Amino acid sequence: MKSFRDILYLFTCIILVSGIISCGGGGGGSSSTPLPPLQTLKTNSVRVIQMGDNWTYSATDVLDNGATTLSLTGTIIIQALNTTKTSPINATVYINQQTTGSWTDSSGTPYNTGGNSYYRQDVSGNMYDSGEGDGATDKWINNPAAGEILSISSPLTVGGSLGGAVTYSDGSTETFSYNVVSTENVLTTAGYYEAYKINLVLTINYVSGSFTKAIITGTIWYVPGLGEVKGSAAISYYNGAPIVLSETMTYSLTSTNVTY
Repeated sequence: MKSFRDILYLFTCIILVSGIISCGGGGGGSSSTPLPPLQTLKTNSVRVIQMGDNWTYSATDVLDNGATTLSLTGTIIIQALNTTKTSPINATVYINQQTTGSWTDSSGTPYNTGGNSYYRQDVSGNMYDSGEGDGATDKWINNPAAGEILSISSPLTVGGSLGGAVTYSDGSTETFSYNVVSTENVLTTAGYYEAYKINLVLTINYVSGSFTKAIITGTIWYVPGLGEVKGSAAISYYNGAPIVLSETMTYSLTSTNVTY
């Protein structure tokens, strides 16, 4: 899923600035106060994102390399910028979506992270990923030869699934799969939503840096007419065979300018 992968990419950026390791390259819980009115699903078709849309999340992240543990709390902002990106692979114009994070550790030390992703949607809401960037360099899908891959299939249905594999212009590869397992009611600061529960697995193979591979297993709660409202993931980073870093993350919607 697009924004879920964006948030995962942002969390991997934390490793670069935290110094914990050298690198180059479920549902709504209980509450003692009355729940707000439940916003039931209005559609199972994925909303077509518009320039200027934004979502803000509260988030936690814990990184452990076996010797040091770093615990962070912060805010993630995802926004569809008012600019576009054109792929050099297929000359197609894509939405430029930016994900930024502001974090602090237990001592109050600040960390700032960010990245961009490039994608398009058709009129049915189907989403096609094409590339991503870190603010300095971009990498683009060049396999499949079309220069893009279907990453969200619309409409969503319980029991539905999707998967795929890509190679980027820098030589790195990714494989992903997701399964829509159920609907659940999810409580967030932004509201109380009926959402699709989706399990996802993403494997990234790097071509340089301290990591050779990352495996992400996660769950998101997704409202097709709004976006992601909650998520969690466990991430294992490898340097050859051994795991050199483990990471756990959570995030929950606090506000959005998208009307639902």
